[in-house]
Amino acid sequence: FINIVNRANIPLPIDFFQVLTEGDDIFPISTELSQEVFGVLGLEGNDEITGSILNDVINGNQGDDSLDGRDSSDYLRGGKGFDLLSGGPDNDILNGNLDSDTLFGGRGDDFLRGGKDSDVLTAGEGNDILIGDAGTDNLAGEAGADTFILTLIENEEYNADIVADFNFLEGDRIGVSVQISSLSFTQEGNNTVIQLEGETEEDNRILGTVNNSTAEEVRSASFFFDFTTISVPDALPFGDAALRIG
Repeated sequence: FINIVNRANIPLPIDFFQVLTEGDDIFPISTELSQEVFGVLGLEGNDEITGSILNDVINGNQGDDSLDGRDSSDYLRGGKGFDLLSGGPDNDILNGNLDSDTLFGGRGDDFLRGGKDSDVLTAGEGNDILIGDAGTDNLAGEAGADTFILTLIENEEYNADIVADFNFLEGDRIGVSVQISSLSFTQEGNNTVIQLEGETEEDNRILGTVNNSTAEEVRSASFFFDFTTISVPDALPFGDAALRIG
């Protein structure tokens, strides 16, 4: 197990995966298989893969896949396609990767990353980390002290995320990929808009909208986030490669 995940582009150990067929596979991972291989790799079909009671690594690859880690600390990677990822209990890593995906962390301290396009991330009970990445993402931490990461994506015309359930009293925090001093926090009704101030009004970029919050709360809970490293509780081996986008 490791506790630091960075953005290094390291190949996944494909030779140690159980590779499925190119069709639509329904594949439950047995406890025995989980101990024999590094993980399970889907191919081009729309696969339904469920984990065992042990720590599992599941890569949906291409197709619209449904990945359910179930018990223990799992790593799920959707790949290309419109995927549904469910971590289940314990501390999981979920990466939607490409296209518009739906991620459910479940109970535990989870790490959820949407990847490209517009995703829906729901962390569940626990102290979770949610990163929408590119696209207009919906981020819900639910119970626990959660960290929502808002990133400025170069060459993305619009990628402002929505933080659906920010709770200042529970210890929620907002991480931003630009310096706090370059941001404005504006109250719009019951919500707070976080905006990067440009040289002109046309250059302004909205990073995200934090629902049901005050500008004072959001400003005090915001911090500069260095995207080179991030601490992830109980991350799975090969986490560096696991979390890359693309």
